[in-house]
Amino acid sequence: MDKTDNKTETKLDKSNRNKEGLPFTDSAIQKWLPSFSERGNPRFIEIPFNIKDIPHLKGLAMRMSRATKVKDFIIRYYFKGPYKRHTLGPFVKGKFGVKQINDRLYEIVKTHKNDKGLWTRDPAITEKEKDTKITKAQLEQSQKKTIREVIVMLCENGFPRAEKDGTLCARSLSSCCRYLIGYNWRTKHLRFLDDQKGNGYVEFTRSFHKRVERPNSWEELFKKYPGQPPFYKTITIKDKDGKKKKRKITIEVVLSRYMMILIMENYL
Repeated sequence: MDKTDNKTETKLDKSNRNKEGLPFTDSAIQKWLPSFSERGNPRFIEIPFNIKDIPHLKGLAMRMSRATKVKDFIIRYYFKGPYKRHTLGPFVKGKFGVKQINDRLYEIVKTHKNDKGLWTRDPAITEKEKDTKITKAQLEQSQKKTIREVIVMLCENGFPRAEKDGTLCARSLSSCCRYLIGYNWRTKHLRFLDDQKGNGYVEFTRSFHKRVERPNSWEELFKKYPGQPPFYKTITIKDKDGKKKKRKITIEVVLSRYMMILIMENYL
């Protein structure tokens, strides 16, 4: 619990031999087994640590749940008036003990307290904001499209221009399709035409060579030929000496050429 507990929910453990608190060691935490029945069966029992000589660990305590028997490290502090509790994590022998909680709390105090040792930021709110940011980042990541998905969307939307209304002309559409979906059996089903306003559009045709009926949509075309768009294309170029060389065009070059076509369609 990260809010103030009442008497029926949390009680302090006063049965420890060390009246100043629980020794700050993994073995002491492992051996600490308070009796809930002797204290009226509260939901939690807490005990502070004996760490007076370590300033950044001030307010650190151990809390055990009656239901789960889980032992949690908690920090008890005052922030803008009310007394608060913030859970820092469960004790796990060999994985999360006094060394790990010491390092974690040092970083928390470093960023949440001023030079006078007063809390200027609430660690509970900071952790909540951190979790929210992670959730937003995961949402943005899930909304991102792969290159293949973007290519399919461009095709389904008729290859729109970047800024002007309308679509690319038929000649530009033909070039784009060769770069984006490959010069293969897919393009054999495509016919590129212009309307009266110069906007290009695609008509689907049947493949006489393969004797395949014409698709009715881009979705059907990609189902007929589900292979992924080529990620590179090998072309032959001439160097300064006139010698022919083979060069692979990567997907970045393919997409940049498509962007150049969009620029030419918009401004030339």
